[in-house]
Amino acid sequence: MSESSDTSTNAAAVESESASVSKPASAPAKAKGQSGVHGRLWELLAFGLLYALAVVGFVYLASESSAAVDYWQLLVGIVAVIALFAGWSRTRRGFFGYLITTLLHWGALILVLYLLLLHSGHLNLDVQSAGMLLIYVLGLGCLLAGIHLDIRMLILGAYLIGGGLLMQGWIDTGAIDTKLVEGYLSHDVAVLIGAAVIAFVLTFFFGLFSPKRAR
Repeated sequence: MSESSDTSTNAAAVESESASVSKPASAPAKAKGQSGVHGRLWELLAFGLLYALAVVGFVYLASESSAAVDYWQLLVGIVAVIALFAGWSRTRRGFFGYLITTLLHWGALILVLYLLLLHSGHLNLDVQSAGMLLIYVLGLGCLLAGIHLDIRMLILGAYLIGGGLLMQGWIDTGAIDTKLVEGYLSHDVAVLIGAAVIAFVLTFFFGLFSPKRAR
């Protein structure tokens, strides 16, 4: 009798210890899940902001305001910062490897843009041409970042280049019906907004199903 009671007592003690261990262990898992959700939400909002700023930039450039070039220069820096932080959660490289690669990528892009704009006077570029130059180089930088760092940047780069082609009349969008909003927006702006929404949805799905870096 004493042996059986001792055995049952030991079993109960083991169960209570395992239960006490499992409860604290579930807390980090829950915190990790919440952190992942918050991270995805932050990335979603960041990319949504980029597409909204890009649409505003296209409209601003269409007005032929000289400040539109300054706006796109500022947007280059914003894209670089968001790409740096958003891509970090997806990379399989080490921290320093990813940091160096990303800084070299965007640093080289900004340097090229600076040199081009520095000599824009010698190239006789007007506001529209200088703005388009910024858009195409930024779009190319995003495409390359999408190939090597974060595929979501590939979508943004395609949108920027496509938007630039549309603004210059190299893409025919006459078949797209925008009559519902033409009382409020021009045809080109409506197409740009619609394309931005589609690109944002694609970005969301790629972000949802692409693997995140193991923490």
